[in-house]
Formats: sequence, C-alpha cells, structure tokens
Amino acid sequence: MSKDKNSKWNFVEIPSNMPLRSGEDSTFDHFRSKPYRFIVREFIQNSMDAAVDATWNVPVLVKISLGSIECEEYPQLIGALNERMKACQECCDENANSRNPYLNKVAYLQNISGKQLPYLVIADYNATGMDYSNDKQCGFNAGVRQMGASHKGTGLAGGSHGLGKTVGFVASELNTVYYSTKTLDGSTFGEGVTRLCTHSINGKRYFSDAFYDSKNGEHPDKAMEIPDIFTRTEVGTSVFILGIQPNEQDIITMKQEVLRSFWLAIYHKKLIVFIDDEEINEENLYVKMLKYLQEPEYNDYDVKYSYKLVERFNPKPYFFKCIKEADVADDNHIVFEAKSSRYPTLEHAMLYVYKDESIRNYTEDRIVCMRDKEMVVEFRRPGTRKGYYGVLICDGEGSKFLRKMENVTHDKWDKNEVKELDN
Repeated sequence: MSKDKNSKWNFVEIPSNMPLRSGEDSTFDHFRSKPYRFIVREFIQNSMDAAVDATWNVPVLVKISLGSIECEEYPQLIGALNERMKACQECCDENANSRNPYLNKVAYLQNISGKQLPYLVIADYNATGMDYSNDKQCGFNAGVRQMGASHKGTGLAGGSHGLGKTVGFVASELNTVYYSTKTLDGSTFGEGVTRLCTHSINGKRYFSDAFYDSKNGEHPDKAMEIPDIFTRTEVGTSVFILGIQPNEQDIITMKQEVLRSFWLAIYHKKLIVFIDDEEINEENLYVKMLKYLQEPEYNDYDVKYSYKLVERFNPKPYFFKCIKEADVADDNHIVFEAKSSRYPTLEHAMLYVYKDESIRNYTEDRIVCMRDKEMVVEFRRPGTRKGYYGVLICDGEGSKFLRKMENVTHDKWDKNEVKELDN
C-alpha cells in the first residue's frame, strides 16, 4: 500500500520566454569534493544556530543515522523521479561536450527499483525547529524553499550565503532531500525538494527543481499530511538525504570532522553528537580524538601540511594544551582577553596561547580561529616560527562581522566577501 498519502512532485512547465538550465546546478561544485565533511559542518552549524537555550545550559543534540525506505511504498516520492531523471539525461545528451551527470542517476534508480532506498538523516534536539509562514520570511522558507537565503533570527548565526543546504543535494544520488520539522508551539511541517535540470516530457519543458508535498508545491505539508516515516514527534528538525549509503570510512570521516570542527563546542557542553549510535560528548571528547585522529603524519606538534589545514589539522594539542591547560600557572600558557572597553566594535574575544620551544623544531606557528558558536572556521599560519599554538574565539559583536566575511564553505574569512559594505 502506498504511504505517499497525497504527496507528489510538482514539476512546473516553463514558459517559452524563460531561460533553461542544463546540467547540475553550479553551486554543487562548492561541496562536491568532500560531501561528508560538509554534511557535518553545515547541518550541525544550522542546529546550533537554532538552539532552544541561548545560554547553553541545555546542549544541542544532533543524531546522524542511517535508514531505508521501501521503494514500492513510496511510488510518488521515488518511482516518479525515474521519468524525470531519464528526461534530464536526454536533455544533457544534447550537450555533447558536457558531462552527463544523469547517466548514473538513471542507473541508480533502476538498480533500486522494487528494493529499498537508503538515506542518511541528520536530526537535532533541544533546537527550535523551523517556523513557517506563507507571507513573510521564516526559517522553513529560507532553509527549504529558497536557494541562497539565510534566515537564522540573529546576526550571530552561522551561514550568511544560504548555500550550505546544497550539500544535501550533492550527497544524494537523486539530488533529493526531505525536510521535517516541529516547532516550539507544536506545529509540524514537512516537504521534499529535488534539484535536477531543465527537461522535456511529451513536448513540454519543465523547471529543474520541484517540491514533494500534497499542496501542489504551494506550501509544505502539515501534521497528518506528512508521510509517517518523515514525521517529527519531538521539537527540532530532521533532514533526510535520500539515496546515500556511506561506507565505514565515510562514517569515520564524519566522526573525524565532528572532532575537528566542533571540539570546543562539545567541550563547553554546547553540543552532543551521535553518529551511527556512537556518542561524542564532553566527557569522552579526548578519548574519541585519540581513537579517530591517529593518522601517521600526526604527533603532539601537528606537523601535518596541507593547502587547507582546517580540513586536516590535528586538534588534540590545541584542545589539550591551549584550552584544558589554560589555567596552568606557568610562562608557557598565556590567555589574552579583548574587552569592549578597549575594542567596542569587536566587543569581546579570547586568545589562548601555548608556547613550547619544541614546537618550532617541528612546525610553524598556528592559530585555530572560531566565532561565538565555537565551530572551527579558519586555521591561520602567521608565517612565524616562535614556537606556539593559539586558539582564537571571537564571541562578541565582532562575530557578526566575521560571519559576513565567511566564504561559502565557512572555512575562511575573506574581506572581499564584504567589500560592497560601506563600513
């Protein structure tokens, strides 16, 4: 029996005076190289931005887990995409000099026909969920129904480009994601989104993107309209990436990225993460680092060299030496605090430094940089060799400006991102 209820895809015919889009969306390229890394960074960042308790007395909980859907039970969600994928393949075949991304997608759908569609779900708790309004900007519109939009309700929130959600479509073999949310007032909303290319069926041309709901794409489903498998029973948001099956190394990659990107937030009890039923929390943080970050290139002095160190650095010495030992009363541990009385624009920032003569024998000086949510954003190499590590946390008003300076993938602060601003 079909469990689609009344939901279906709402591909809309394109008027003849509208431009077409052949091939996959160009924004996919930002996230294609390391999708599992970006899944962790983008979705956990969004969850922290939606924390119920702004004082962090209650940590945000994020669970990343695997599941599957019986294809025959959801013919409108899964089977109906087959015709669309074939049409996209035919459209891309017309561009002989371009790669056709839909060859593999059509083959994937044919292979799972009558079987199970795997998915990865990122679900948060102790978070507010996404509110919805059909006549004003809101969390659900910005997070699901619009591309390039960011609505976090605060200037201190994570992303400013509004493109982080793209990683879900990139990681999906079907470029398809389902969003389900429950808000603090008990409202529930759910909707699927697919991002394909312009295509033609029976002589009619259709827009590339579509919504999966029972409202002809006009607004998301509510309450009992949402398919049971996607329905939230607790406040928060679940993101289902459809058609994705991470292997053992992919699971490890996600755990490593949690440890690299969010170690300080976890240590300060702002965040708890479950991946494949394994919990990473403040109490076991260092043990998990020892377990998952033991690559041969690493030692206590972090000699790993890479073009983008933020992707490959060893967080252990920064966590243990700079932060955990910050109160040690010796000349090797130094803490600097910037206050609003002297820096009114910055307002507040902390710099934790660990000095050790041995460091200069192994590597140059390095500083891990974060904003108020304590996700690692940038890994700076000052170009000196004085023998120190640093951890910089800008958690005051300056965080608003740094947010606007972040690139699309949130791993670099670039002044060119704000060059059009007057101040």
